[in-house]
Amino acid sequence: MKKRFHILYILLTLSGWSFAQSVQSPFTIWKLTSITGQANLKGNYRTFTSTVNDIVDKQNERFANAIIQVRAQSYFVHPNFMLVNVNALYNPETRRRNYIGVPDNNEKNNREGVDISALFFQKKNFNLSANASTYTNLQNIDNLSKVKEKITYWGATFSDRNKIMPFTVSYNKQNSDQKILETDRTYQLNQEIYQINSTKSFGLKDHHSFNYLHTNNYSNQLDTSNITSLKQNNKVEVYELNNDISFGKKSGITYASGLASTIEKGDLNYKNNSIQQSLSIRLPYHFSLINTYNYRRANQDTNRLDYNRYQSILSHQLFASLTSRVNFEHWESKQATYDEKRDKVGADFRYQKKIPKGKIIISYGYNKEFQSVSTPTSTIYTFHDEYILIDNVITMLRKQYIEFTSVVVKDVTGNIIYQPNLDYILINHDPYIEIVRVPGGLIPNNGKVYIDYTSKKPGANKYAMSNQSLVIDVWSFKSILNAYYRMYQQNYDNQVISDFQVLNTETRHVLGTKLDLHTMSAGIEYEFCKSNILPYSSLKYFFTFQKNIRKFMVLANGNYTNYIMGNEESRRKDLNLQGKFSYTISPTIKTNLDYAFRSMKGHGINININSVKFEITSQLRKLYISTGTELYSTKSAYSKSNYKEIFVQLTRNF
Repeated sequence: MKKRFHILYILLTLSGWSFAQSVQSPFTIWKLTSITGQANLKGNYRTFTSTVNDIVDKQNERFANAIIQVRAQSYFVHPNFMLVNVNALYNPETRRRNYIGVPDNNEKNNREGVDISALFFQKKNFNLSANASTYTNLQNIDNLSKVKEKITYWGATFSDRNKIMPFTVSYNKQNSDQKILETDRTYQLNQEIYQINSTKSFGLKDHHSFNYLHTNNYSNQLDTSNITSLKQNNKVEVYELNNDISFGKKSGITYASGLASTIEKGDLNYKNNSIQQSLSIRLPYHFSLINTYNYRRANQDTNRLDYNRYQSILSHQLFASLTSRVNFEHWESKQATYDEKRDKVGADFRYQKKIPKGKIIISYGYNKEFQSVSTPTSTIYTFHDEYILIDNVITMLRKQYIEFTSVVVKDVTGNIIYQPNLDYILINHDPYIEIVRVPGGLIPNNGKVYIDYTSKKPGANKYAMSNQSLVIDVWSFKSILNAYYRMYQQNYDNQVISDFQVLNTETRHVLGTKLDLHTMSAGIEYEFCKSNILPYSSLKYFFTFQKNIRKFMVLANGNYTNYIMGNEESRRKDLNLQGKFSYTISPTIKTNLDYAFRSMKGHGINININSVKFEITSQLRKLYISTGTELYSTKSAYSKSNYKEIFVQLTRNF
């Protein structure tokens, strides 16, 4: 019996060894694990006519171009040692174009380059990743500006997820060259970024993080509106320390702290140190208390700003329907030439109630603010004032009596200085200034900008400002019909005013209704603003429609807004229409029709854009064949263009 056991053991061992030999080992010098891609061939016939001021440009062209894209993954030695991904895109053409013909946001056959990434020790607590890429892009901004860009990028990141103190160290370098072809505006950016991030938690109720960032930035801008180029050469260092501590569910106490310091040196010298403290306490009987404190000291050139802010909010939750709050806020802002103080008290509530086949929400808030300024009349310097520019939304600079020539608008990094009349326009509403984004410029819609400017600061003044807001929303017929009302009012009293001070007293009413039928929704909104600074009224119509009927798909949406200013005839009329129609002839043959129209008319802006595209696509296994036509026209105050195209395209995936 014992002898049989030994024989059986030997046989099992030999069979296991032979089976292991049949399984291919992952260890090798290099192995390609996957490769996919796409080949695309496109023939085009295009005609293009452009008129800028009195200069007419006519072009006709016939050409073929292609896209060859390859995506590959491989590893060296072992997948867990070094994993490599390569993505290459090549755009051969019968001839290279210097402009974008197709009015699309990003035409793929005008992009080429390669990017490579490598990951070491992917299943370890520590790993190293490296990447490099170089691309040439041609893109279109708002269907108005054509931008050619070349980007070269490379960097590496090392991460250690140890139990004592996890950290990440990274280095990245980027070179970017942009050119707006219509205006010959150029922008060059060379940037180096060093970054360290570290996190630590001593338990389940605390979290701590430290971030360090160092950047070397060089930028150069040149356009026809400037004789000399705009050069920026800066070094920026940012330190951040954040702490969050929770003292348990029963006590309901949460503490958060944030310390930050920013130092910028070079053509722009700027320092900013800030402290943020927050303490949240859950009290008996569904009360809660939140206290916050913010401190900031900022220096730019010879100017220094000291800012202190304290806020306390006591809130109460009654069942699930009523939330109420009372708040107090104090803040003080000091510069060398003025001292400004504000104290604010207020209360608000929000009530929600179900009604037959719907619901109603009512919210109301009231605040009283006491402001005093102790300073002689002087010039005030404002820097890094943050704004978000949105189409169809009126944006006013916060200070009064701003010098037009002092306004400098930059991106959030400070590297791009936007240009007036090309990227934005300023409208004078004495004593305030309105800023409007120019479509086709470098500022994106809903984009954040920083603005520097100088303004005339009034002398000593003192007043109390009160504001109140009311919001009523009613949903009925199972939330099919929504009617709403918004009110905002701002008034002043106890005024002791010096020269160069105009207080904005205003009352805004917004009344609207919306019908939502799932496949279709439409609404109308009326706004009326009574103001001593900028009175206006607006009427907005909007709709959406989407329906699938067997082989048909229809999608349409649009909006129209008409602003009428109290001191002007008509400031702006905006119209946007978009439609898409698809029909599936058979499982392998489909048709698409796209249409878009955009019109913007008003002070300093007069643009009309039409775009139509029809395409029919068929599929034969992995081969796709499409043909179609595209028509495009644009007309503005200084230019107009007409574009026509017929194309045939073959695409093969592998």
